[in-house]
Amino acid sequence: VDALKKQLASTEEKLTRSDNQATDTAAQLENSHEQLQSTKVALDEANEALRVAKRDAQDALDAQKRDSEEELAKLRLSGTQTMAEKEDETRRIFREHNDAVDALKKQLSETEDKLAQNENEAVAAQRGLNQKLAAEAERLAQSARTCAER
Repeated sequence: VDALKKQLASTEEKLTRSDNQATDTAAQLENSHEQLQSTKVALDEANEALRVAKRDAQDALDAQKRDSEEELAKLRLSGTQTMAEKEDETRRIFREHNDAVDALKKQLSETEDKLAQNENEAVAAQRGLNQKLAAEAERLAQSARTCAER
C-alpha cells in the first residue's frame, strides 16, 4: 500500500508538473499568438504604407512623364518654329539677294543705255566735227585756189 501511495504521489507530482508545463506552454502559445497578431497588424500597416508609397511614386512618375512629354512637345514645336524661322530667314536672304541682283541688273542696263547714248553722241559729234573739218578744209582749199589764181 505504501508503495502504491508513493507511486500515486509520484504520479500526481508528475501530473502537476505536466499540468504546470501545459499551462506554461499554453501561456507561451497565447503570448506567441498575441505577438503574431501584433506582427500581423504591423505588417498590414507596413503593407498599406508601401501601397500608398507605391501609388504616390507612380503618381509622381506619371506626372514627371506628362511633364517630360509636354517639354518634348514644346521642344519639338520650338524646333519646328526654329526651322520655320530659319526657312523664313533663308527666304528673306534669297529675296534680298535677288532684289540686289535685280538692282544691279537695272543699274547695268541703265549704264549700258547711257554708254550707248554717249557712243551715239560721240559718233554724232565726230560726224559733225568731220563735217566742220571737211567744210573748213574745203574753205581753205578754195581760199588756196583763190590765192593761187590771184
